[in-house]
Amino acid sequence: MIVWGTRSKTCNEQMVQGPVCPHCNTSQFISFGVLRYFHIYWIPMFLIGRDVLLECSHCKRTMSAKELPMELAQKVRAGCFTKRNVLPMFTGLLLIAAVIGVSTVGVAIEDRNTDSYIAAPAVNDIYVVDFDKVFYDVDPDYQYGAMRVTAIEGDQLALQISEMVYNKAEGVVEDIDSKKALSDSYYSEEPIYFDSEFITALKAEGAIHVVKRH
Repeated sequence: MIVWGTRSKTCNEQMVQGPVCPHCNTSQFISFGVLRYFHIYWIPMFLIGRDVLLECSHCKRTMSAKELPMELAQKVRAGCFTKRNVLPMFTGLLLIAAVIGVSTVGVAIEDRNTDSYIAAPAVNDIYVVDFDKVFYDVDPDYQYGAMRVTAIEGDQLALQISEMVYNKAEGVVEDIDSKKALSDSYYSEEPIYFDSEFITALKAEGAIHVVKRH
């Protein structure tokens, strides 16, 4: 269950000499700003409103910015709505942006590595492959598997085909990361042979998603 909603935070509380309170004729007030924000799991995502209030120190009646002298309202705003107070209200969005940024950099690095591994293959490289774009009679519901380089002779690559197949490429990647796909029993015994030009074409067609090197 996602917990979300709105909350408020007060800031910059201080005693000020304000207008005369219409209820008790006191002119001593506590001034403060109110920041209203949207949250998910209590992490502030973004600011949805802000206001300036005065609270009578005697009867506790509050007055909004519309009821205050302009000079006093601007003074309270300047003291409360600073970057230090406002930026934390966007913590969630900043975290999301950071995660997206890190993920984007990671994908770019992985793509660059994949291109370099295909250009200069090595024994035990593992290709995460969409078999439906390589072989005939592939179950379209389980089309992702692995091909492991077992030997390189000139431009010819000997590859073993995984016995395990998945409906998503991530299933193969998980097997590689967990070292399950490093076992000989993960693959068929008889290799197939592709030349390096064909491997490059498979990558260009999107048949090879990523290459992992261990």
